[in-house]
Amino acid sequence: MKIQKLLLLALPLTLTAGCVQSHQPAAVTYAPPGQVVVPAPTSDRRVVRVYTEPSPGLSATDDPDMPLANDIRAMVASDPALNAACRDVDIEVVRGHLTLRGTVTTEQQRKLIERRLATRPGVVSVDNRLVVSPY
Repeated sequence: MKIQKLLLLALPLTLTAGCVQSHQPAAVTYAPPGQVVVPAPTSDRRVVRVYTEPSPGLSATDDPDMPLANDIRAMVASDPALNAACRDVDIEVVRGHLTLRGTVTTEQQRKLIERRLATRPGVVSVDNRLVVSPY
């Protein structure tokens, strides 16, 4: 009976301590001003991501997908409707194959992004993984 009471008391305390420990924030690396900190790669797969600003340290000569990524970046920036639709979208370029991830507010935006990107020269395929969420 004493062992049962001890287990009923110790088990919740042990689980709570483990849960609290698992939710500790990750370590943060700070760098002096002007120095770029590059995170360690999480995969061996080479990927170019299209952001509104090019990644520091990469140029068109470093990666064969960079010209296509720059072309897509310029297209999104120059078209207000496409720019608004791509607000929460991550575009990944790997050897001309595009993968779209993120959230759009309407099905029309989802189709607009896929249709416009598929027409770019150099795009081999578009894998549209966008989720429609009006919120």
